[in-house]
Amino acid sequence: MQRSLPYRQIIRYLTQIQAKKQPRTDVFINHRRVDTNKNVAGLLYDQLARLKLRPFLDSKTMKPGDKLMERIDMAIRDCKVGIAIFSPHYCESFYCLHELAMIMECRKKLIPIFVDVKPSELRVVDDGSRQAMELARFRWAVEEAKHTVGLTFDSSNGDWSDLLRSASDVVMKNLLEGFILLLNGKSRGIEPPYSKALSVDDDEKRATKPIAAPPPPPPMLAAAAEKHSPPAASGNPYWTVDGLLLGHGSVMGEPLHRAQ
Repeated sequence: MQRSLPYRQIIRYLTQIQAKKQPRTDVFINHRRVDTNKNVAGLLYDQLARLKLRPFLDSKTMKPGDKLMERIDMAIRDCKVGIAIFSPHYCESFYCLHELAMIMECRKKLIPIFVDVKPSELRVVDDGSRQAMELARFRWAVEEAKHTVGLTFDSSNGDWSDLLRSASDVVMKNLLEGFILLLNGKSRGIEPPYSKALSVDDDEKRATKPIAAPPPPPPMLAAAAEKHSPPAASGNPYWTVDGLLLGHGSVMGEPLHRAQ
């Protein structure tokens, strides 16, 4: 039987955090505007906003006068969950790849949504305009995303309402998972393999200002998190997406062993 999620407690906790510091971003939506801005990305933004979350979508969140890269980088560092909407032209965009890599580097929880494209079809092509380190950074981020369990959607015959429900539910689950990790004093994330090749100067340039830790969850949310936590001795991943274990290495609708 599926456990109910304490949505009200999650929203209350997020509201407390938002009151401490402005602006605040709960969910960063990374997407290729030419493919998804008027459908998946925009609809998902509206859905998350209706749930009283604070999603970031460049076309709806940014205002005239905002510095593009500065505002986007700040939102990624500030967010708790990143949603990457992969589409046929995604890997052609420097901004998409930069945002994806930064989500990974900041050790944010990533939820991939593959729209009209299979994970195995995502490739970062060397067109001669990018430096070797930049290519390595983008390819690493795409490979990590390809091997993260996510949602798949066919815009020609898929159910839009079902996609929005599934995506928002996964976001809420991952927010709660983040609170559980916070309670246990743990962090999540991976170290990019290319970082070892960075020089000291490059590493200092890429360093970001540390972000203050959020306030501890209120007692009600702490109790809810403890209730939903799996036994410590189980050793199994916690959240599943439509029956697939997170970190399982497969994507819904596609077999585990995919062509590279």
